[in-house]
Amino acid sequence: MQNHKHVEKQRILVILQLNSGESLFGFIHATHSERVSDVMNDQRLFLPFEDVDGERMIHAKTSIMRVYEICNYTRHMTHPDPYVVLNVSRADNWETVQRAYRQQMMLCHPDRYRHRSPPEAALDLLADIARRLNEVMEVIKRDHITDVA
Repeated sequence: MQNHKHVEKQRILVILQLNSGESLFGFIHATHSERVSDVMNDQRLFLPFEDVDGERMIHAKTSIMRVYEICNYTRHMTHPDPYVVLNVSRADNWETVQRAYRQQMMLCHPDRYRHRSPPEAALDLLADIARRLNEVMEVIKRDHITDVA
């Protein structure tokens, strides 16, 4: 009897650009210690992929020309700590927080990807992430105002 250990995975929102020229918006799954490059360079010949509509498929890694990482969807949408969402520390100054917010928003804003003609579900997903980033920024802003007062 095999012992299958369940490892918690994070969903990383990416664009897969295939050798055929097709671009796919969706998720690759990685452990919390893995990066996209780790997943792409592991020993597996095939990459499990989940599109934004939830359909799961497997692509041969040789069919993938490029992978664009958009954001760590799990961290952005489910982590309760707003500082972790922005990848900043509570001790960081306001300028550092704003810079992190702008970088994340620039990566995740739906307008950045419209020229690629993504599926509507991808634009909705990106809009949800942008809303979440705005909510997180409001919480941190209130914390900083309270800390200064």
